[in-house]
Amino acid sequence: MAARLLTLFALMVSTVASQAAAVRPDWQQTLRHALLPLTLQIEELQPDGIGQVSPNGKWMAQIVEYAPPPGVEGNAYPSGLRLYDETGKFVRELTKGRFYRVASFQWSQTGNALFIRTQSDYAYPGTGGVWKIELDRPDTIFRPDLEWLPGPEDETLALPVFSPAGDSYLVDEHWRLQSSIYLVRPNSSIPVARLASGSDPQWSPDGREILYTKWPVPPGMSSDGQWTMRADGRHDRPLLTQSALKRAGAQHGWTDIRHPWAKILVTPAGRLLAVGVDAIFGDAKVRSNGILLVDRRGRVRHAIPNLMLLSSSGDGRRLYVCEVRPEDARRTRYFRIDLNR
Repeated sequence: MAARLLTLFALMVSTVASQAAAVRPDWQQTLRHALLPLTLQIEELQPDGIGQVSPNGKWMAQIVEYAPPPGVEGNAYPSGLRLYDETGKFVRELTKGRFYRVASFQWSQTGNALFIRTQSDYAYPGTGGVWKIELDRPDTIFRPDLEWLPGPEDETLALPVFSPAGDSYLVDEHWRLQSSIYLVRPNSSIPVARLASGSDPQWSPDGREILYTKWPVPPGMSSDGQWTMRADGRHDRPLLTQSALKRAGAQHGWTDIRHPWAKILVTPAGRLLAVGVDAIFGDAKVRSNGILLVDRRGRVRHAIPNLMLLSSSGDGRRLYVCEVRPEDARRTRYFRIDLNR
């Protein structure tokens, strides 16, 4: 009798496991299949923090908030920049005690320096604006010698997004509800050129294309999705509009897709776009994060639920993701994915 009960229990466990596997495909297997013929090295991490990856893949940086000074109320809490190694382990504080708030940052083209945009405060007067930190001498922070666009005040200046070659950079300027993307080429006869109405520009790893978020003119409440153009601003075309994103999500049983943002992955056969989204999946009506893998024509090739896209290296060959199960949100697992030929 005991043997029969054990056999029945084992059969039940096997059935439940097989059903779970059928409902919940392995994201690692899906990703490996989607990126063939690349080989993927996937390593689980126990990080102190996950931030924006440097182009050389050696470092990550992340903005963190600190406890406010006594008597300070509202949203103006102090924040600073922390440096982590490639596994997400804490290395050092980069700006704490020097600025009141670090609003944003960008890596240099080599990954050996950071550009930061700061906000001043009565306790730190005159510290607002754009600064540069070189990692080989992090105790020295200075104003960079770059050709910036004119802005209404120091703290509204954009940060540079350097091309892979490092000979030019993109900036997006926000002024009077308008957002414009400019190409700055210091050594060119036309040092500054306006390319498009949009924000959050990213270079393709080969430097030939620019991916960005398109904004309508006159400005509206929502974007026109992800667009792409050549490096000189020509051949501007939609890649993944909001409506196309929703249609594609519906084909995979995903509804109410929100907050898309994208990074470019490189494959030998072409390009895939990894789009991180917040969506409702399947019949369970559970909201969670997911990743859509989209080809350069805007067609969704694969949909991977319960995976959050955290960061990507500039060459598209390293990803950081976290796996979150809606039924057990407390159990979060972090992974580093290296794409190799």
